[in-house]
Amino acid sequence: MDIFTIDIVSKIIGMGFMIYAARVLGVKEFGTFILIGTVINLLNMFGAVGIRPMAIREIAKNKDQGGKYINNVLGLRLILASVSYVILILVVLIVDYEPRVNKLLYIMGLSMFPEALVNTFGIVYIAFERMKINAQISIVIGFSSTCISILLLYLGYGVMALVLNGIAFSFLNAIIYGYHIWTRFFPFKIEVKVSILRWMFFESLPFASHGIMNMITQRSSVFLLSAIKGPVDPTVAIGYYTPAIKAIDPLMKLPHSMRLALLPVISENENSPELIKKIVENTTKYLLIFLSFPIIVMTTFFPEKLVLLILGDKYLPSASILGIIGVAFAFKALNAPIIAVLASSGHLYRYLYLSGGVTIFTVILNIFLIPRYSYKGAAVTVLVEAIITTLTRHYLVRDIYGTNPGEQKMLIKVFSTIGTSVVLTFILYKVVQIPVPFSVSIGLVAYGGMIYFLGIFSRNEMAVVVRRLLKKVPVRA
Repeated sequence: MDIFTIDIVSKIIGMGFMIYAARVLGVKEFGTFILIGTVINLLNMFGAVGIRPMAIREIAKNKDQGGKYINNVLGLRLILASVSYVILILVVLIVDYEPRVNKLLYIMGLSMFPEALVNTFGIVYIAFERMKINAQISIVIGFSSTCISILLLYLGYGVMALVLNGIAFSFLNAIIYGYHIWTRFFPFKIEVKVSILRWMFFESLPFASHGIMNMITQRSSVFLLSAIKGPVDPTVAIGYYTPAIKAIDPLMKLPHSMRLALLPVISENENSPELIKKIVENTTKYLLIFLSFPIIVMTTFFPEKLVLLILGDKYLPSASILGIIGVAFAFKALNAPIIAVLASSGHLYRYLYLSGGVTIFTVILNIFLIPRYSYKGAAVTVLVEAIITTLTRHYLVRDIYGTNPGEQKMLIKVFSTIGTSVVLTFILYKVVQIPVPFSVSIGLVAYGGMIYFLGIFSRNEMAVVVRRLLKKVPVRA
């Protein structure tokens, strides 16, 4: 089983739990559960941001120094986890949450300490290109935690039980990863050497600055939905908003896995701009053809059916924003190779002003739209941010490594193919009023035909795909 398959299985398990939790807890309680997780995840990202890509880059270049880096990263991460917990206390004091939500946040915040260890150990697997082992351990722990969470919900326990179970498995996860790293890679210890920490801080500063702003841009919608009063109760709005994202989230494992796999490769070849440009061109093409387009089709033409099938009629309001979120995620998928390239670039600090502008714009747009349109306004913000961020990041890579005429021609062909297929399907369904399954089928035929006749894939690429398919076809005597 390859790393992508393992990641997909892991994501499906997590999604299965979310679907069950949404059905059992109901919209409001599920919204509370998501709110708690979102706040803690934001703080976890604050404590990790910038360190991970910097450490992966350095260890990939100097594997014999891996132990020294990890020892000091452990010390730095635990310090930042302590700072994050203090920030959590301040957030609880400032934002007017219910007392029960405050208590849950304080308890769940303890998980930031073992998560700091797990995140640090994950650096070793990526830098040494042993991601499959990391994914295998992750799926076993995730499956076990999910089974117990489902059992707790089945027995009638609520959000508090889920929080306590999450903390328990966070510590167990840290112990298992720590033991494996100690026995299979190298012994480690927690170190806090000021000179090394200072060097790590300045090396990770460009990553951290971009990461913090990206974190605010990507994850602030749920927090702002909870903090800004709109036409829908905050926890109910979160309960409608989050399932639309969770429904698509498993598909985003492909670009996520691709980004992790590309990080060490690009780090080792950062002085080969032509190779990097070719990697970006090919990965962008495959993501557009095989991921972005299917997401757009599913969420545009089957939103109600997806929500009814996955979550039930209680969550039908989520269908109204699924199409918006789908297009947003189609754009976000294209960021995988770009993020890997930028994370390996030594020029990232030059573009802080662009990230800062996108972050400020996103927060302001949320503040303007949420009071009027609640979760629908947050969905529109996600779409606008996804378009701007994707275009900005692609511009940055071209500014660093130069333009790629081959990629420009490819993008024109692919966008023409996708646009023609979607418009044709829409006309057949809405204007001619052909049933949606037939309209989509005709659109897919047009899509495949244009891919072939425009020569989007070379004969060599097509031959490789055919050979791979034939290998999986059983031969009968």
